Amino acid sequence: NASKTRFLAAASHDLLQPLNAARLFLGSIETEDSEAGERTADLVAKTERAILSSDDLLRGLLDITRLDQREAVAKPRELPLGPVLEDLADEAAPMAAKAGLRQRLAPTSLWVNADPDFLQSILRNFLSNARRYTREGGVLIGARRRGTQVRIEVWDSGPGMPEDKLALIFDEFQRFEERDNMGVRGAGLGLSIARRLATLMDADIGVRSVPGRGSVFHVTVPAAAPTRSRAMRPAREAVAAEKPLDGVSVLCIDDEASILEGMEALLRRWGCRALTAVDWEEAMARFEAEPVDAVIADLQLKEDQDGLDLIAELRRRSPGFLPAALLTARTGPHVDYRCARMCVDLLRKPADPEAIRQFLVGMALPQGRGRAAGRTA
Repeated sequence: NASKTRFLAAASHDLLQPLNAARLFLGSIETEDSEAGERTADLVAKTERAILSSDDLLRGLLDITRLDQREAVAKPRELPLGPVLEDLADEAAPMAAKAGLRQRLAPTSLWVNADPDFLQSILRNFLSNARRYTREGGVLIGARRRGTQVRIEVWDSGPGMPEDKLALIFDEFQRFEERDNMGVRGAGLGLSIARRLATLMDADIGVRSVPGRGSVFHVTVPAAAPTRSRAMRPAREAVAAEKPLDGVSVLCIDDEASILEGMEALLRRWGCRALTAVDWEEAMARFEAEPVDAVIADLQLKEDQDGLDLIAELRRRSPGFLPAALLTARTGPHVDYRCARMCVDLLRKPADPEAIRQFLVGMALPQGRGRAAGRTA
């Protein structure tokens, strides 16, 4: 069983690599306003939905095998709940807007005792499901105190579920509906993973639902005494999609040739200059030879080289702040924590081309934060 679990983890990770390359190539395809162009666009959309369904399944298998291998250990600590919910709301806002849904966050000054990475993963899953299966209306995120506990809730105005399904919804391969509002068939593993994470930190998890009126998913964790406060801030607006990227120089580092080819095709479509490298040495050579505005790197490179360590070294050699994103199939609280600590954007393989574009547009290159601007100053 242990050997099988290790095999599933390795296979799931490796299978995400070609899916990522395929999605990058799809994102680089441009269609014209003609009948042939419309047919191509339709085929591209259907292919991407198939890739997303495969990604959902493989990512779920990877998360479950990691949890079953007992690689994840809960590390609860006292933390303010407000900033956690704010960050999740900010992250989900562009996707909710794209789906035509309203998203609201109820301000809270409550503190909790929980593993911040596990708690975010659980709530991120709740928000994702609410957005994917709600066709009109919106999503509400909030928290309330119940004695010595805090219940965090995600409300939606989706189709709801009958009473006889509620007891099974946290089991593996259970789905709200056959396909979500984007036409993607979910794997039915997300809520199972959320339940595993909740169990690891001794949290209660549950759902209430009324068919035709919506659902409320909730997780309950111990309350903690506040030690400091932080003002609530408004959620960031989605970055304007039309912001130009012409001439932006991006260093892409990955040991998979097909992924680099896909990144190069995608970046060229947006008018960017793509510099590619397969390992630490080649990346350093490219960085020293040409101006670089941003870096997108894989976590696992050749000969056990670490992509985040490489980003740190590139930043040490950069005259100004160097925006960076980690594009990886690896998951887990440790990866999330390292990225957050280093202020590195985290993109999951197979990456949504729009997420890559949002990273590039949102890094404020016109203000000259990149290395290229530093050279011309």
